[in-house]
Amino acid sequence: MLFEQSNRWLFVMVCLAVMTVLSCAGYNSLSPKAQPQGEPPGCLALGNKYFLGDGVERDYSQAAMYFQKAADEQDAPEAWFMLGRMHLEGLGFEQDIKEGARDYAKAANLGHDEARYQLAALFFSSRAYDEAFDWAAPAAKNNHAKAQFLVGMLFLEVGDNDLALEWLARSAVKGHAPAAGIIASLGASPQDLPDPSAPVREDMMANPFK
Repeated sequence: MLFEQSNRWLFVMVCLAVMTVLSCAGYNSLSPKAQPQGEPPGCLALGNKYFLGDGVERDYSQAAMYFQKAADEQDAPEAWFMLGRMHLEGLGFEQDIKEGARDYAKAANLGHDEARYQLAALFFSSRAYDEAFDWAAPAAKNNHAKAQFLVGMLFLEVGDNDLALEWLARSAVKGHAPAAGIIASLGASPQDLPDPSAPVREDMMANPFK
């Protein structure tokens, strides 16, 4: 096998770091169609504008203020997610990992799959695999490719290659290169892979660390 357990953890950590940089670099919290023409922008849209420097000078403090307002007044999951990201990266706030994790948890509990994944990645990085699985699995079930990869790696941690391949195949078919790399390292041939379009079974959602 190409990856021993310790090397596999390091490989996943590198992948998580790269995926975080790439996803954050291209992340836009508000699609162009989300704000109806002719209507004044709401707090979430204003926060996004100041965060990206879209039509205004980039100002993380202003962005944080508007995201906080959207979170407090509307309980907007996207606002909580952006606050989590800003706390973790020290943008508009002093860097505070615990506060960032709390913001991510608020977004995740409101159904935000990227927040679920990012929170799971934080737990994985500290080897808190039980919590990592609990946050990643719902996002994986919702076809979040990075979460599917992470759940697959968590099943590998307990030596369950069959369930690992169930999730890795779903991630790889979406073009997620790290998942394809792990599948190759396991020596699985394409004809041996589970059907990635099959319904998610109960055993695939059962936390193996409990």
